[in-house]
Amino acid sequence: MKVILTLLCSVIVFILISCASQVEITETPIGAAGSGEVRQIEKPQYMAILEEYNLSAVAPFALPEPGFIGLFTVGNVDCDYKSLAEALASDKVKDGFLLQLTEPEYTERELVVSKSIIIKGMTDVMTVIKAKETEDKARGRIFTVVPGAHLTLMNIHLKNGQPIDSLRTGGAILNYGRLTLYHCVLSDNTANCGGAIHNEKGTLIALGCRFYGNYADGKNKEDRDCGSGGAVKTQDNGTAILIDCVLKDNRAKYKGGAVKTSCLSRTVIINCRIANNRCVATGGGIDSGGPLHIVHTTIAGNEASGRKRNSSFTGMKAGSGIYSKGDLFLYDSVVTDEDSHYDVVVEPGSIFVNTNNLIGNSEYDSTHNW
Repeated sequence: MKVILTLLCSVIVFILISCASQVEITETPIGAAGSGEVRQIEKPQYMAILEEYNLSAVAPFALPEPGFIGLFTVGNVDCDYKSLAEALASDKVKDGFLLQLTEPEYTERELVVSKSIIIKGMTDVMTVIKAKETEDKARGRIFTVVPGAHLTLMNIHLKNGQPIDSLRTGGAILNYGRLTLYHCVLSDNTANCGGAIHNEKGTLIALGCRFYGNYADGKNKEDRDCGSGGAVKTQDNGTAILIDCVLKDNRAKYKGGAVKTSCLSRTVIINCRIANNRCVATGGGIDSGGPLHIVHTTIAGNEASGRKRNSSFTGMKAGSGIYSKGDLFLYDSVVTDEDSHYDVVVEPGSIFVNTNNLIGNSEYDSTHNW
């Protein structure tokens, strides 16, 4: 009997030592349960983030459409302003005003938003704002949102943005303030990082949006993370919330075929589909360094080659679906990417909350440093 107990204790100790570098849990306890103590489970952390931005913490996770205090029209015929550039430069357009677009298509670039403004497309057809007629001819991003400003876009398609400034971040939008997107499309934009959106120290909320065909080309070597975030990159204490969105066919030269999040930022993804994105290094769908919360989301058909920069080496632990250096909170989701690499990789020392998920091939205790 003593021999059996000794062997059993040895096995338990071995398991504890083997799992010490990475923690996988299915619930987040408020406190350890003791004798006579009722064990409580706090609500998922993503709910607190949603409530912080006045989003519903339960389905359908809605955000009320914003109100406005005044309205100007923008278009060629019988409108207040001929272009968005003219409207945004006008002293008459103040915080809380709505700019109603009356044309199906606009060609505009290098628009600087320094106020809290709503720009709304036509109701019967999505209004296109493009930096140039074709992507290869684009010479500038479409919007830059400065710190303290809030840009809300509704029913707008942003395409063919390609910045020409020194860092070349954010093909369609560079956000330092707050950016809210309702039912928008961002396609065929190219940048060094954040092919469609680069969110730096800001807040991005996208509801019912589609991101496709965007590219983080990594041509600017001054940025150590260049070529990351094919569709969206968030860094420096930024927050990104994507709800009911589709991110498809985006590419990154380095990390995060669709989404890249730095270690100081947080990302919430709910009811989304992330498919057919690819990158050269890690995180074919998502590469995250900070807290990543994913709920009711399908991540499928993405690809990460697992190559280090300037190297032809390829590794299994590339995270075709998700590569996480930070804490990963995954609920009621499907991650399956059907290639030769692990679908989910969580690095040692990170918490992995894994609740009601279908994961094709995973590595929770990765020991490979990228």
